[in-house]
Amino acid sequence: MTRSGERLLLHLADRVVAVPAAVADLVADILARDRLTSGDLPDHPLGTRLVRCLEAEGVIEADPSSAR
Repeated sequence: MTRSGERLLLHLADRVVAVPAAVADLVADILARDRLTSGDLPDHPLGTRLVRCLEAEGVIEADPSSAR
């Protein structure tokens, strides 16, 4: 991951995903884990939105047993 101005660029195998740079610590925390539940997320105003973005991009997988 690299920073470009106000964006954090996540370099995936076949594309680059841009997210707000304000979530850099949260992204690093998520990517360092083997497993993540919604209860594991630190309180962050963009946390839920970030997780949904990462799920949509295939970076993380949703737990089908979790209710939204």
